[in-house]
Amino acid sequence: MSGNSRPRPPARPEPIILPSAPPVTSPILSRAVSVLLFLGLVLIVQLSVGWSALLSAWEVVPFASVTGAVALVFISYALRALRVRYYFAAETKGHDLAILRIFLLHNLLNNLLPLRSGEISFPVMMKRAFAIPMARTVPGLMYLRLLDLYVIVLLGLVLAPWLGGVFRWGVFVTLAAVPILAFLGQRQLSLALEGRLGRLGRVLTQAISGFPSTIESYVGICLLTAGNWAVKLFVLAAVLRMFLPLPYPDALIGVVAGELTGILPINGLAGAGTYEGGVIAGLQGSGVGFAAGMAAAVNLHLFVLGVAVISGLLALTLPAGVRRVSPALPRGTAPRTLPRPFAAAGLPVNLNRRHPSDWRQRAHERSTPGSSPPQPARSQPLPSQPVGTTTR
Repeated sequence: MSGNSRPRPPARPEPIILPSAPPVTSPILSRAVSVLLFLGLVLIVQLSVGWSALLSAWEVVPFASVTGAVALVFISYALRALRVRYYFAAETKGHDLAILRIFLLHNLLNNLLPLRSGEISFPVMMKRAFAIPMARTVPGLMYLRLLDLYVIVLLGLVLAPWLGGVFRWGVFVTLAAVPILAFLGQRQLSLALEGRLGRLGRVLTQAISGFPSTIESYVGICLLTAGNWAVKLFVLAAVLRMFLPLPYPDALIGVVAGELTGILPINGLAGAGTYEGGVIAGLQGSGVGFAAGMAAAVNLHLFVLGVAVISGLLALTLPAGVRRVSPALPRGTAPRTLPRPFAAAGLPVNLNRRHPSDWRQRAHERSTPGSSPPQPARSQPLPSQPVGTTTR
């Protein structure tokens, strides 16, 4: 290689895919559909039930029942926050209240914002509070969301009325082994999904890269997930039965159908319209009329949103965490690679923080869009080396 030739710039790393619903249309149209779903729900409730009659149903609900339901939801929140604390144990040790604060605020934004856009708040808050890079939090969040979806689908199949007794438990036992098989074959799954299924394949690859590194942590997080959803679905089914006399299995099917609407590509503001539609669809096998089902579904949704808002306000009183700033690296230092198992999914993300003196470089990049950033300075020769030689 001649002395004047410059080395080729390194290839750009694959972008991190934030955990949100895949876009099916333009963002403006999606937001417009979300607003229309919200306004349509308001209009349908007024025409079919009436808002005054719908809200008056709370007057006959015992206060002790509502308080007990709120307490059980808080227990499910604690299990979910403990799951996050367990996953990021190395980075968040000794800051349990800060993790609880981040989870509650993330849960609030996730419930209020449409199109799952509240998911972005989790990696942002984790980076601000603990300086954890998105190359770690985004795959971790995707793994937890994939685990949530798995548990809901598993419970939905077990509760499905069209499955017989023996076949139902056979399906349950078979699907219950999927997480362990996925952990043991995570490398093979990543290689099999590489370059396949488009965006879905990339999302699944990043979710697999978020698997815990040990089987103990993996099983522990799976058990916390199952416990959280068992408590949450139990209490939501109980709340639904406060407004609609139903057998418990039928109420559970309606709740599971409502929770599954969270994976739809388009949701209304605060999930309005889609959540109620899922609950009503799940109650179709119970012979519930449209007006009664709509009133019960809206009241159930109001309960979920109310608890999320209360917990979010309480989260503001909790400590925000301690930002652990890693020491700055000099220019020209080779970037660190992702630890196992994240590197197995092909995520060549630079985890190094930029040097504080690089503010001039960042200002130059912002002021001149399209221009190539300055090349990093070459490493200086060691004192023991002859002048004119450099280290590799």
